[in-house]
Amino acid sequence: TAINYPNLTTSKRFGDKGRVRVGVLSWGSTFGECLEAMITVRKQGITCSAMKVVMISPLPVDEISRFMDDCDVVLVPELNYEGQFASIVMGTLGRPVHRLNRVTGTPMAVNDIIEEIQILAADKPKRRKAAE
Repeated sequence: TAINYPNLTTSKRFGDKGRVRVGVLSWGSTFGECLEAMITVRKQGITCSAMKVVMISPLPVDEISRFMDDCDVVLVPELNYEGQFASIVMGTLGRPVHRLNRVTGTPMAVNDIIEEIQILAADKPKRRKAAE
C-alpha cells in the first residue's frame, strides 16, 4: 500500500513551461549543475526544462510522467557508472531516457550537460537512441 504524504513536495519543474525540446531530469547532487545548464541553453534559444526529484521512494511517478510528456527527449545526468536513477525511471515508467553518466570523483561539469543538451536539441527526436 502506498503511503500518502500530504503537502510533501516530491518534485519541482524549472524553466520553460509546456512543450520543450529537452527535459533534464535530476535528483541529488547533480541538480545545481543541471539547473545552471538549463538556464544557459535557454539563453541560446533551446526550449528546455529541468525537474528536480526530491525523493526516490516513493517515486513521484505522476509528476515525472507529466514532465516527460512535455519533452521531446529526456536527459538524466548522474554521477555513477550504471545510471541508477535513469534505470529506476525507465523501469518504473517504461519510458526511454538519455543517460549522461560520469564517474570522476568530482561534481558534474556544467559544460558536459550543456554539450549533451545541445547535441540532443540538434538531433531529430526519433533518430536519437535512448538508453536501453
